Amino acid sequence: MRYCFAVLVGCLVAAATLPRSSYPEVLFVALPIVAQIPDTRTVHEYIIAQEATRAGLDSLLAVAISRRENPWSDNGRWSYNDCCIGLMQVNVKYKGTGWLGIFVEECGGGAMAEDMHDPRINACYGSRIFLWHLADEGGDTLKALAAYSGYARNYVQRVLEHRDKLTTF
Repeated sequence: MRYCFAVLVGCLVAAATLPRSSYPEVLFVALPIVAQIPDTRTVHEYIIAQEATRAGLDSLLAVAISRRENPWSDNGRWSYNDCCIGLMQVNVKYKGTGWLGIFVEECGGGAMAEDMHDPRINACYGSRIFLWHLADEGGDTLKALAAYSGYARNYVQRVLEHRDKLTTF
């Protein structure tokens, strides 16, 4: 949203150099442009949906996981305790080395914790990690969600609430 505001402000500043009668014309041109600029969270959620689909995971579920895992940051760089990083909060210290390097062929990067700050790599790893949990839990989505979160309290319920609010990607 801040990008949309910046574009609108830029148009208004440019309009200040024009005669006052031109203001409505500038807004008529600027507003449709502003309306088409997605905010960062939307762009990241689109990336998550793409990577989930590529991995064979329901894209709405993947976006809902991300909304629960990373609700505070729209830049995808949030980390918890230098352990869980990015949009999907990939745990880089899980069982020692974490998930680093496991999905390099499918996702690229991923050999270093810093790679997990890349939204596409993080979404790719997060999707595949969830699928790993899904297979490990015999295809039970609810158990896989619980495992993905490390069995955090109310996690499954909140992810499902996020998913129910989503319509399409």
